[in-house]
Amino acid sequence: MNKSKPVNSVATAFLILETLARQDGPASLTVISAELDITKTKTHRHLQTLITLGYVKQLGNGGLYTLTAKLRRMAQNTPPSASLLAAAQTFMPQLRDELELSVTLGRASGAGVEILDIARANTLVQVTTQPGALFALDSSAHGKVALAYGSRMLLESVDPQVMKSLAGELNAVRKRGWAAAPGEILAGINTVAVPLLGRDGELLGSIAALGPIQSVPKTPPAQLVEALKKAARDIVSEGFNTDLEAAG
Repeated sequence: MNKSKPVNSVATAFLILETLARQDGPASLTVISAELDITKTKTHRHLQTLITLGYVKQLGNGGLYTLTAKLRRMAQNTPPSASLLAAAQTFMPQLRDELELSVTLGRASGAGVEILDIARANTLVQVTTQPGALFALDSSAHGKVALAYGSRMLLESVDPQVMKSLAGELNAVRKRGWAAAPGEILAGINTVAVPLLGRDGELLGSIAALGPIQSVPKTPPAQLVEALKKAARDIVSEGFNTDLEAAG
Protein backbone atom coordinates (compact mmCIF):
# COMPACT_ATOMS: atom_id res chain seq x y z
CA MET A 1 0.00 0.00 0.00
CA ASN A 2 1.34 3.43 -0.92
CA LYS A 3 1.86 5.88 1.87
CA SER A 4 -0.53 8.82 1.80
CA LYS A 5 0.99 12.06 0.62
CA PRO A 6 0.55 15.07 2.89
CA VAL A 7 -2.00 17.67 1.87
CA ASN A 8 0.21 20.60 0.91
CA SER A 9 -2.01 23.29 2.43
CA VAL A 10 -2.25 21.43 5.75
CA ALA A 11 1.50 20.83 5.82
CA THR A 12 2.18 24.49 5.11
CA ALA A 13 -0.17 25.62 7.88
CA PHE A 14 1.59 23.40 10.42
CA LEU A 15 5.02 24.56 9.24
CA ILE A 16 3.93 28.15 9.81
CA LEU A 17 2.75 27.30 13.33
CA GLU A 18 6.05 25.55 14.06
CA THR A 19 7.98 28.53 12.69
CA LEU A 20 6.10 30.96 14.92
CA ALA A 21 6.63 28.70 17.94
CA ARG A 22 10.40 28.81 17.40
CA GLN A 23 10.64 32.60 17.31
CA ASP A 24 11.80 34.66 20.28
CA GLY A 25 8.88 37.03 19.65
CA PRO A 26 6.36 38.06 16.98
CA ALA A 27 7.59 37.48 13.42
CA SER A 28 7.04 39.38 10.18
CA LEU A 29 5.63 37.99 6.97
CA THR A 30 9.09 38.35 5.41
CA VAL A 31 10.77 36.30 8.13
CA ILE A 32 8.17 33.52 8.01
CA SER A 33 8.15 33.19 4.22
CA ALA A 34 11.96 33.28 4.06
CA GLU A 35 12.36 30.58 6.71
CA LEU A 36 9.91 28.30 4.92
CA ASP A 37 11.13 29.26 1.44
CA ILE A 38 7.62 29.95 0.16
CA THR A 39 6.19 33.09 -1.42
CA LYS A 40 4.87 35.94 0.68
CA THR A 41 1.52 35.64 -1.09
CA LYS A 42 1.15 31.98 -0.12
CA THR A 43 2.38 32.64 3.43
CA HIS A 44 -0.04 35.54 3.84
CA ARG A 45 -2.97 33.46 2.63
CA HIS A 46 -2.24 30.71 5.16
CA LEU A 47 -1.70 33.24 7.94
CA GLN A 48 -5.10 34.77 7.28
CA THR A 49 -6.70 31.32 7.52
CA LEU A 50 -4.91 30.64 10.80
CA ILE A 51 -6.04 34.02 12.12
CA THR A 52 -9.63 33.22 11.17
CA LEU A 53 -9.36 29.88 13.01
CA GLY A 54 -7.94 31.61 16.08
CA TYR A 55 -4.47 30.05 16.13
CA VAL A 56 -2.53 33.16 15.05
CA LYS A 57 -3.02 36.86 15.67
CA GLN A 58 -1.58 39.95 14.00
CA LEU A 59 -0.22 42.66 16.22
CA GLY A 60 -1.23 46.25 15.55
CA ASN A 61 -0.36 47.71 12.18
CA GLY A 62 3.20 46.43 12.14
CA GLY A 63 2.41 43.26 10.26
CA LEU A 64 3.88 41.02 12.97
CA TYR A 65 2.36 37.65 13.69
CA THR A 66 2.33 35.47 16.82
CA LEU A 67 0.57 32.40 18.19
CA THR A 68 -2.54 32.73 20.33
CA ALA A 69 -3.37 30.86 23.53
CA LYS A 70 -5.66 28.48 21.62
CA LEU A 71 -2.82 26.05 20.87
CA ARG A 72 -1.74 26.16 24.51
CA ARG A 73 -5.26 25.28 25.64
CA MET A 74 -5.33 22.37 23.20
CA ALA A 75 -2.04 21.08 24.55
CA GLN A 76 -3.30 21.36 28.13
CA ASN A 77 -6.36 19.28 27.27
CA THR A 78 -4.42 16.53 25.53
CA PRO A 79 -4.49 13.41 27.68
CA PRO A 80 -1.22 11.61 28.43
CA SER A 81 -0.38 8.51 26.43
CA ALA A 82 -2.35 5.60 27.84
CA SER A 83 0.70 3.37 27.39
CA LEU A 84 2.92 5.84 29.26
CA LEU A 85 0.47 6.02 32.17
CA ALA A 86 0.19 2.21 32.23
CA ALA A 87 3.98 1.93 32.30
CA ALA A 88 4.17 4.44 35.15
CA GLN A 89 1.64 2.41 37.14
CA THR A 90 3.94 -0.60 36.74
CA PHE A 91 7.16 1.07 37.85
CA MET A 92 5.89 3.53 40.46
CA PRO A 93 5.05 0.86 43.10
CA GLN A 94 8.52 -0.65 42.60
CA LEU A 95 10.12 2.75 43.13
CA ARG A 96 7.94 3.41 46.18
CA ASP A 97 9.04 0.13 47.77
CA GLU A 98 12.70 0.78 46.96
CA LEU A 99 12.72 4.31 48.39
CA GLU A 100 10.04 3.79 51.06
CA LEU A 101 8.59 7.11 49.94
CA SER A 102 5.39 8.15 48.17
CA VAL A 103 5.87 8.54 44.41
CA THR A 104 3.83 10.81 42.14
CA LEU A 105 3.39 11.20 38.39
CA GLY A 106 2.76 14.71 37.06
CA ARG A 107 1.78 16.37 33.81
CA ALA A 108 2.33 20.07 33.18
CA SER A 109 0.04 22.68 31.67
CA GLY A 110 -0.13 26.45 31.85
CA ALA A 111 -2.31 26.10 34.94
CA GLY A 112 0.31 24.08 36.84
CA VAL A 113 1.28 20.43 37.21
CA GLU A 114 -1.56 17.98 37.71
CA ILE A 115 -0.88 14.82 39.69
CA LEU A 116 -2.02 11.95 37.48
CA ASP A 117 -1.26 9.07 39.81
CA ILE A 118 0.38 8.27 43.15
CA ALA A 119 1.94 5.21 44.75
CA ARG A 120 1.58 5.83 48.48
CA ALA A 121 4.33 4.75 50.84
CA ASN A 122 3.47 1.84 53.12
CA THR A 123 4.55 3.64 56.27
CA LEU A 124 2.84 4.38 59.57
CA VAL A 125 2.92 8.12 58.86
CA GLN A 126 2.34 9.09 55.24
CA VAL A 127 3.28 12.25 53.38
CA THR A 128 1.03 12.15 50.36
CA THR A 129 -1.21 13.97 47.90
CA GLN A 130 -3.96 12.77 45.56
CA PRO A 131 -4.62 12.46 41.81
CA GLY A 132 -6.05 15.67 40.44
CA ALA A 133 -4.06 17.91 42.80
CA LEU A 134 -2.56 20.90 40.99
CA PHE A 135 0.85 22.28 41.95
CA ALA A 136 2.27 25.65 40.95
CA LEU A 137 4.92 25.74 38.24
CA ASP A 138 7.20 28.10 40.15
CA SER A 139 7.09 26.59 43.64
CA SER A 140 7.00 22.81 43.31
CA ALA A 141 9.54 20.22 42.22
CA HIS A 142 7.25 18.95 39.45
CA GLY A 143 6.71 22.54 38.32
CA LYS A 144 10.39 23.43 38.22
CA VAL A 145 11.09 20.35 36.11
CA ALA A 146 8.31 21.46 33.75
CA LEU A 147 9.78 24.95 33.44
CA ALA A 148 13.30 23.59 32.94
CA TYR A 149 12.34 21.15 30.19
CA GLY A 150 8.97 22.37 28.90
CA SER A 151 7.92 24.08 25.70
CA ARG A 152 8.09 27.77 24.97
CA MET A 153 4.32 28.04 25.30
CA LEU A 154 4.51 26.57 28.80
CA LEU A 155 7.17 29.10 29.79
CA GLU A 156 5.05 31.94 28.44
CA SER A 157 2.27 31.01 30.87
CA VAL A 158 4.46 32.17 33.78
CA ASP A 159 5.04 35.82 34.69
CA PRO A 160 8.33 37.02 33.08
CA GLN A 161 9.57 38.41 36.40
CA VAL A 162 9.02 35.04 38.05
CA MET A 163 10.89 33.33 35.23
CA LYS A 164 13.74 35.81 35.64
CA SER A 165 14.00 35.08 39.36
CA LEU A 166 14.05 31.33 38.67
CA ALA A 167 16.58 31.44 35.82
CA GLY A 168 19.57 30.33 37.90
CA GLU A 169 17.68 27.51 39.61
CA LEU A 170 16.24 26.23 36.34
CA ASN A 171 19.69 26.16 34.76
CA ALA A 172 20.83 24.05 37.70
CA VAL A 173 17.86 21.72 37.21
CA ARG A 174 18.81 21.17 33.56
CA LYS A 175 22.43 20.53 34.48
CA ARG A 176 21.81 17.96 37.21
CA GLY A 177 18.52 16.52 35.91
CA TRP A 178 16.36 16.99 39.01
CA ALA A 179 14.48 19.64 40.99
CA ALA A 180 13.62 19.94 44.67
CA ALA A 181 11.18 22.08 46.62
CA PRO A 182 12.04 21.79 50.33
CA GLY A 183 9.34 23.37 52.46
CA GLU A 184 7.74 25.16 49.50
CA ILE A 185 4.49 23.20 49.55
CA LEU A 186 4.44 22.28 53.22
CA ALA A 187 6.91 23.03 56.01
CA GLY A 188 9.19 20.09 56.79
CA ILE A 189 8.33 18.31 53.54
CA ASN A 190 10.48 17.99 50.45
CA THR A 191 9.86 16.63 46.94
CA VAL A 192 12.45 15.62 44.36
CA ALA A 193 11.30 15.34 40.74
CA VAL A 194 12.90 14.27 37.47
CA PRO A 195 11.57 14.64 33.90
CA LEU A 196 10.10 11.99 31.65
CA LEU A 197 11.71 12.85 28.32
CA GLY A 198 10.77 11.49 24.92
CA ARG A 199 13.30 10.35 22.34
CA ASP A 200 13.50 13.83 20.88
CA GLY A 201 13.94 15.40 24.30
CA GLU A 202 10.33 16.54 24.61
CA LEU A 203 8.81 16.69 28.09
CA LEU A 204 6.22 13.95 28.57
CA GLY A 205 5.71 14.41 32.30
CA SER A 206 7.61 14.10 35.57
CA ILE A 207 7.99 11.63 38.40
CA ALA A 208 8.78 12.56 41.99
CA ALA A 209 9.40 11.17 45.46
CA LEU A 210 8.14 13.06 48.50
CA GLY A 211 8.60 12.77 52.21
CA PRO A 212 9.79 14.50 55.38
CA ILE A 213 12.93 16.60 55.04
CA GLN A 214 14.80 14.05 57.17
CA SER A 215 14.19 11.39 54.50
CA VAL A 216 14.32 13.71 51.49
CA PRO A 217 16.92 16.40 52.30
CA LYS A 218 17.36 19.61 50.35
CA THR A 219 20.25 17.99 48.50
CA PRO A 220 18.95 14.46 48.02
CA PRO A 221 21.29 11.46 48.16
CA ALA A 222 22.62 10.23 44.84
CA GLN A 223 20.88 6.87 45.35
CA LEU A 224 17.46 8.54 45.48
CA VAL A 225 18.12 10.66 42.40
CA GLU A 226 19.46 7.73 40.39
CA ALA A 227 16.48 5.58 41.36
CA LEU A 228 14.12 8.31 40.12
CA LYS A 229 16.03 8.74 36.87
CA LYS A 230 16.08 5.01 36.22
CA ALA A 231 12.33 4.77 36.82
CA ALA A 232 11.79 7.69 34.43
CA ARG A 233 13.83 5.95 31.72
CA ASP A 234 12.02 2.65 32.29
CA ILE A 235 8.59 4.31 32.09
CA VAL A 236 9.37 6.10 28.83
CA SER A 237 11.01 3.01 27.30
CA GLU A 238 8.13 0.73 28.26
CA GLY A 239 5.54 3.22 27.06
CA PHE A 240 7.36 3.73 23.76
CA ASN A 241 7.71 -0.03 23.14
CA THR A 242 4.02 -0.56 23.92
CA ASP A 243 3.10 2.12 21.36
CA LEU A 244 5.31 0.41 18.75
CA GLU A 245 3.67 -2.95 19.41
CA ALA A 246 0.21 -1.39 19.08
CA ALA A 247 1.21 0.30 15.81
CA GLY A 248 2.62 -2.97 14.48
